Amino acid sequence: MLKRYIVIISAVLFASQLACDKTEIVLPDNGGETQLFDLPDTWEEVSAIVPTYDNILLFGELITTDEHYWDHYISTYNLDTGDIERLLMGYSPSVSPDGNRMVYHRDWGDCRLTSFPPLDAGERLDVPGLDWGEWLDNSHIYYSIGGLGYANLILLNVDTLESRLLIESPDYGGFNAEVSPDKKSWVLKRGYGGDWGNFFYADLYAWDGDNLTFVRPLFDNNDGMYKCGPWSPDGTKLIVMGDRTDDPDWRGTTDRAVFTYDINTGEFTQLTFTDYKTEGGPQGGCWSADGNTIYFSTRERIFELDARKVYH
Repeated sequence: MLKRYIVIISAVLFASQLACDKTEIVLPDNGGETQLFDLPDTWEEVSAIVPTYDNILLFGELITTDEHYWDHYISTYNLDTGDIERLLMGYSPSVSPDGNRMVYHRDWGDCRLTSFPPLDAGERLDVPGLDWGEWLDNSHIYYSIGGLGYANLILLNVDTLESRLLIESPDYGGFNAEVSPDKKSWVLKRGYGGDWGNFFYADLYAWDGDNLTFVRPLFDNNDGMYKCGPWSPDGTKLIVMGDRTDDPDWRGTTDRAVFTYDINTGEFTQLTFTDYKTEGGPQGGCWSADGNTIYFSTRERIFELDARKVYH
């Protein structure tokens, strides 16, 4: 029987003051999220369901130790038992598709490779500019590195440390990708000031196993969207965080909502309608292995949401 785990990570999100064209938004009447847990005095952020462990949610904890310092921990939540296990210090974890290895951010300029579940802190991947990455297959991760006037997406073999440039962007800022389950489609996302900054856009690219080719733009901050999450297991939708369409006073706040975006139709569907401004708004999100549930976090709580329903 497969095991299920969830990984969670913490982050500070920033408000945006940009307008939103909401003409293609589908509006349910009310959301249906259910709180899974709330860890006192801790910020949590959902990362992913661990591959091959379909009941384990991987998440991150940020614990304030004093006025200026925080401790980051990578933890798991068992969806069957409700047990929480703190694995090690670090954040931004990614587990390989076979469920055997994990890369994560240990410290600035210190990306580690370890087993999953981890037996120790693992070995440092000695690659300049590498802080964290996401697995493409069981041997390769992709990661971004930026500087003044550029942001590059790199593919790295974690066993040989051989790397190559996938694509170069003239923009400086956040730059990363979400890869479809069949690996043939990538969403490249760019932004200033983090995903919640005052500039964000997501484009669709095709991957032939060697090169990325631009297909079309998907959405940007002018659509009211500021954070793009992973693909659904069937490769038809993305999790997106954006402006609440039911709240006329969203401007300049973190009063965001969880949406899905249909790759084929371009339609956004709003799934949550709760005011989370005091909790930093919805943050990380991921899908269950069967695609029926979305897990997401504010900076204080973890929720689950039935992704099959449009709430009335």
